[in-house]
Amino acid sequence: MTDVLVLRNLAAYSLQIGVIVTAGALLPALVRLRAPRARLIYWQVLLAACLVLPVLEPWGAPPPSRGAEVTVTTGATIAVAPHGPSLPVPAAWWALWTLGAGAVLRAGWLGLGFWRLRRYRTNARRLLPMPAEIAAIAHRLGVSPDVYLSGDLVGPVTFGARRAVVILPEHFLSLSDDSRRAIACHEFLHIRRGDWLFTVAEESVRCALWFHPCVWWLLGRIQLAREQTVDHAAVLLTADRERYLETLLDAAAVSAGLDLAPATLFLKKRHLSQRVASLLKETPMSKQRLVSSLVTISGVAILAMRLSVALFPLQAPAQETTQSPGVSVELGQYHLLHGTPVQYPRAAREHGIEGVVQVDASVDETGAVTDARVLSGPPELRKAVLESVLDWHFSTDGGLPPAIPVTVRFSAADAGPSPGLFNAPPAKVKQIVLSGMPGAMRERLNTELPVHIGDLLTPEVRAKLDAAVANIDEHLVANVHATPDGAVVTIYLPERRMAVPMASVSPGAPLRIRVGGNVQAANLIEKIYPVYPPEAKQARVQGTVALSVVINKDGTVANVDLISGDPLLAPTAIDAVKQWIYRPTLLNGQPVEVSTQVNVNFTLSK
Repeated sequence: MTDVLVLRNLAAYSLQIGVIVTAGALLPALVRLRAPRARLIYWQVLLAACLVLPVLEPWGAPPPSRGAEVTVTTGATIAVAPHGPSLPVPAAWWALWTLGAGAVLRAGWLGLGFWRLRRYRTNARRLLPMPAEIAAIAHRLGVSPDVYLSGDLVGPVTFGARRAVVILPEHFLSLSDDSRRAIACHEFLHIRRGDWLFTVAEESVRCALWFHPCVWWLLGRIQLAREQTVDHAAVLLTADRERYLETLLDAAAVSAGLDLAPATLFLKKRHLSQRVASLLKETPMSKQRLVSSLVTISGVAILAMRLSVALFPLQAPAQETTQSPGVSVELGQYHLLHGTPVQYPRAAREHGIEGVVQVDASVDETGAVTDARVLSGPPELRKAVLESVLDWHFSTDGGLPPAIPVTVRFSAADAGPSPGLFNAPPAKVKQIVLSGMPGAMRERLNTELPVHIGDLLTPEVRAKLDAAVANIDEHLVANVHATPDGAVVTIYLPERRMAVPMASVSPGAPLRIRVGGNVQAANLIEKIYPVYPPEAKQARVQGTVALSVVINKDGTVANVDLISGDPLLAPTAIDAVKQWIYRPTLLNGQPVEVSTQVNVNFTLSK
């Protein structure tokens, strides 16, 4: 994903949060959701919804951009630049760097807060023995914190997960028994609820989204609702609302400055008036009204989430297609939807042949490539480019010219070591498959092939095989597929090369047209899935079976020939495809036969 696309998605995500938080801020007041605990749960769920939204929502693929370039380097994939006006790369980079630096600084500030807590604990002295009224409250709540006294603090501080720590100011012991009970109830309730972990998580969110005012506001609502919830629980525990309020006001008179520490505090001055008002105007809600209010605001919040996604969708990187190492493709302003990747010919890689192949690809109104013409490039590389380009399909968004210029660069330096049998132990040939070729060519192959069943397929033998196949016809393709019990050699002639001599076509002969596999798949109306052969499962064999398929004028399958694929998988794939039914293809209003390619993928679950 490019810097520009990351920045664009971050901006869209920020706007999504803005819509959700703005809508969510109005709902509690509209339905009069006053219960502090319910408000706390609501604010926390709203924050969680903002955080998980990028995972739940679908990421749309960006349309093509003008001047986009498709580039592939070693081990990389096709990636088209996203659509729309883009910032200059330096501006996008600096913007992301600034956002990242802000997050790091905020994280450093949070780390400083942890350090301050550690220093306070180190300098404090343990409160032993614990006053009887404080110990009674701890026992009643089922908590056993370490309680300290510190001269560096003017208000209580509570932190820690496995071993909770409460640091009280030195003047705590001089307070009245009622005030000490109120403060102890408040701090010990935070411990029982595990609020410190929530506080740390919220501050981590603040670090990551430090730039978003809605996130700061929402975190403030959560912290206020948490303190109000603990206030109400403490009042119920002490059964003395007036003394608890007095303790809050007394703390406000002396408390100062520890709001930046990642800890639960007895008092944050900016929350004082709201906490006091909540205690004075407590209006209990019935369970039925509480549930109905939560259901209502949750439904509206979900609608706000969907609206935010619709208005500001996130964009995924463009569709990717695996390419051969050492190959790069430039398509100018046109967007490739799908297609066979360009492979670096093994022989060319072995001999260090590299260069640039220029091709003009003719396309129809659907964007499918109907023909391709090589303009220039090394002869050893042209065939690989043509075979791939003829199976490409371009997006029609923005219109397409009759021919699209394609530039393919081959770099032996970036290709790395040659894959396949040249790097694998020699294997015996267990099967030779000849497919998609005239009878005369098949007979010649049977006679002149230097490889036979049972031969050991060494690199030297494979080189002889490639040379013999190229000598018979430069358009032939030879593939070797390794299996646990041997190698399968498949030699085929691509369908686009199977031209019928004009003299052999009579006026009444049925017309057959070639249609790309992905285009013809849209006309499939009845599909039978192949059964995974048990012996293939046992041998852990998986892969793709490529089939050449001829479809009758009525949509039934007339013929299926194997192009490539493991012999254990091919029979069941052929049997299934023979039962497929397509919608008839019309040419000038008349049904015609169709020749296409079908790929059947067999994948074992992990």
